[in-house]
Amino acid sequence: MSFKQTIKRVPGLLGLYNKVNNHFRGSSLWGYGTHANYKPELIEFVAARRGIGQEAAKKLVENSEKYFKGGWGGNEYWAFSTLETEALKLFYDDDTDARVIETYQYHGPFDLLRMSGYAVPTEQDMEPILTRLGTKSSVTIVDYGCGLAHRTIAVSRYLIARGVKVKLYLVDIRRELHFAFLEFLCRKYGIEHQFIEVTAAGLYPELPPCDYCDNVSVLEHIREPLTVLNNTDRALKPGGLFLVLDFDAPEEMMHITPNLKVVRERLAELRYQKVGTCYGTPLMQKPVS
Repeated sequence: MSFKQTIKRVPGLLGLYNKVNNHFRGSSLWGYGTHANYKPELIEFVAARRGIGQEAAKKLVENSEKYFKGGWGGNEYWAFSTLETEALKLFYDDDTDARVIETYQYHGPFDLLRMSGYAVPTEQDMEPILTRLGTKSSVTIVDYGCGLAHRTIAVSRYLIARGVKVKLYLVDIRRELHFAFLEFLCRKYGIEHQFIEVTAAGLYPELPPCDYCDNVSVLEHIREPLTVLNNTDRALKPGGLFLVLDFDAPEEMMHITPNLKVVRERLAELRYQKVGTCYGTPLMQKPVS
């Protein structure tokens, strides 16, 4: 039985589902559809985690995915996630920082499935970054609000293939499945890495000196985006690269600061210059002096 067939049995739920589904109709949550995604790695991860063979794990993954039209990247799964979010708002919301962290932790498994369908960037996609970092002998990367770190793991792999030594710092709220999957990915691809955990007691951790920081679709989720920006600026080496989405975001749950005008103004004040675009996101460079 499909997800839509199931909710037809619940009075009033189908109407809410249709409202949410129509809102996202025509959108693609899978990013660049011609690219690969993390499904093969997810099958390997499930096999290792469950102690089963690859074929059995593949069947589990495909059974979970086919329950929703369009899979985990389609509108039905997005509608499902939205419905369960609305239903549990009485327990989980964004009214305090501690509650925000609790909310993300609760939604972790749902988000992991959705994010696993995001496109893995190709070398060409990330070439503006690779061209500038590929001449170095070693590179330090910080992924702030890393999720499943699609871009930074891809950049790390491509740089390692070019003979560059990479250290990747993954900054996020601890969600056990996310961290376990990231650990699996980094070990699989031979990426030296370290987690920096965001906690209620340490919302804005200091960052290590780095050559490149990734901060995409993160600042709107943070109560003090300027604190994160200033921490990032201190960590970035002169001439360092900053992939940052500083556009205003729609007002919705977990978008605590949808208006990012202060971020754009601060970047201009710090004299960051746009030197390229990756995945439609501005690639900024810190002044050399």
